Amino acid sequence: MINTNYTKEGLGRLLYEQRKRIGRNQGDIAKVLGYVNVNFISMIESGKSKIPINRIADLVDAYSMNPEFILVILHIEYPDYLETISQLARRIPKIFKSVTEEPEKEIRNIYQYHQQLIEKS
Repeated sequence: MINTNYTKEGLGRLLYEQRKRIGRNQGDIAKVLGYVNVNFISMIESGKSKIPINRIADLVDAYSMNPEFILVILHIEYPDYLETISQLARRIPKIFKSVTEEPEKEIRNIYQYHQQLIEKS
């Protein structure tokens, strides 16, 4: 079973399992993200490196995850940014309804959805 703790290590393990599920290696992910070698991908998957905020959307795409998973990464890696997004969302609730009503629940649901996808494969 995948670690359900919302930690860098848990996130890294989830990304590792997702990469295996989609049949890619670290080199494939590194190439999609424009990195020359796999060291940075290895460090992300082991929870030792922070995902650059400007690369989160690309990383989610490279791992073939739902765009909503960006919220999980923000929650773990950049909680202050997620709070800022939540504050903005309160001003435009039609767009960000689920995030403004119960952000923790939404993060948990998105994380668990991806966890279940991996466990089913």
